[in-house]
Amino acid sequence: DIKVPKLLGTIHSKKSLLLLTEYIDGIPADRSDKYSKFEIYRKSSHFLRFLGDRMTKRERSKISKRNLFSIFMLYPFLLITAMLTKPRHSASLVKGLFIVLKSLPSFLHQREITLGHRDLHPRNVILSNNTMYLIDLEFCIFSYEIYDLFIIMRNNFIDKNFREMMLNETATSVLTKVDLKWVRGLMVICATHMMTVDCPTPRDKRNSIEFLNFSIGENKYLYEIEFKNIPIIGV
Repeated sequence: DIKVPKLLGTIHSKKSLLLLTEYIDGIPADRSDKYSKFEIYRKSSHFLRFLGDRMTKRERSKISKRNLFSIFMLYPFLLITAMLTKPRHSASLVKGLFIVLKSLPSFLHQREITLGHRDLHPRNVILSNNTMYLIDLEFCIFSYEIYDLFIIMRNNFIDKNFREMMLNETATSVLTKVDLKWVRGLMVICATHMMTVDCPTPRDKRNSIEFLNFSIGENKYLYEIEFKNIPIIGV
């Protein structure tokens, strides 16, 4: 019960590519009570993994990858930009730097990457005739599945019920037998990335700050989170 709009054609120019896709006559998922916000994210995330796993090697080669090398090449630029954009939080960002550096050896053991959306929110899911359509796929990349889950969680972090469901989903679907230093390092990188952009609303600003504090272990709501009975904060 979940699909993507059909690609109807393309228009090329020297500096652009325009994709012509099927129009879906429906409503954004956030205006319906059929699915909870958590269900929308969970189903969409699993669907993207389904698509990525069934792509051919040639198809996968056409999509950008965000693996160990690219993440650690990008992180210094994210950190500098975040400190310039949000100077009041420079101390927290520096604490995050040390967490990321400690996590580097753990990253060397992580190999599996999957298809991720990078901008998954209810307005990018359209409900039509009992079917969910996932749209705005132009930012999709292959990266660590947990990174996409962190992006979803950070954009809704102050929603306590949703946050707890996402943490549980992350634990049960992704974190079996993985190094928690890697998990925490990736969470800090995700939080740092969010701090590089201007927050359009006070809610977005609070989400970004609380998620950063959570990633370095200083969230005012949570002093300990357990994944599979293993504390992630403070390890």
